[in-house]
Amino acid sequence: MMRIAAVEHSIPSLQVTNDDIIKELLARSARHLDVPSSALLARTLEALFKRSRTLVRYRHVAPEKAIDFGVDAGRQAIATAGIVPEDIDLLIYVGVSRGFLEPATANVFQHELGFTKATCFDVLDACAGNE
Repeated sequence: MMRIAAVEHSIPSLQVTNDDIIKELLARSARHLDVPSSALLARTLEALFKRSRTLVRYRHVAPEKAIDFGVDAGRQAIATAGIVPEDIDLLIYVGVSRGFLEPATANVFQHELGFTKATCFDVLDACAGNE
């Protein structure tokens, strides 16, 4: 029998808004675009961001590493569930990118979280696009 006792998350510390991205793109494009083209770029980006319905993104900054967020979320989930790492029997890493080829990314999380009794493996899948 499988039981999911907790679900947690962890996010990078740098919050980036749509306005931040637009300002950055306009600043980087300033020497290549005249004023009307810059205004068109800004309006186009604003419209695209509005359609995406995403207002904020998060980016990691040094010394943060991508794996740190998974480890942090795992530790939070263990605490929330009121268990210890030795209680975990199975760890499945599911992602669209491979953090490590060998050992599997799940093995790295297994080690970092102290899952000494867990079997672990990776399941990787990514969108193949439209056909």
